[in-house]
Amino acid sequence: MPNMGWVLLPNLLIFGFIIPVFAPIVDILFIFGLFSKHADVYIYSYVAFFAVDWLISTVAYRYDHQKFGLFQVVMLFIQRFVYRQLLFYVLIKAYLKAIKGELANWGVLKRMGNVKG
Repeated sequence: MPNMGWVLLPNLLIFGFIIPVFAPIVDILFIFGLFSKHADVYIYSYVAFFAVDWLISTVAYRYDHQKFGLFQVVMLFIQRFVYRQLLFYVLIKAYLKAIKGELANWGVLKRMGNVKG
């Protein structure tokens, strides 16, 4: 399948790079926008952004034949403010290492030899 790259590379670019990098910026702009005189525009924009995120998540759950209930909606909202900020930090750290040409590693595990089998 030589044409699979036409699907996979844009998917990787959009969902692996663009959205994870710019999603925290949307969150920060939303918080700053709440203190402006056009707060209602920011609130409507953020609700629309969250609705698109909710719609994508709902479709993903449907494809996996699982229920997308209230708990998942709450976790999606929490994800927006906790997980995405952590992911943003890790992505920026990884991109800076890649730009420098350094290899990313998991660190060194010190072997203690005290596991009982």
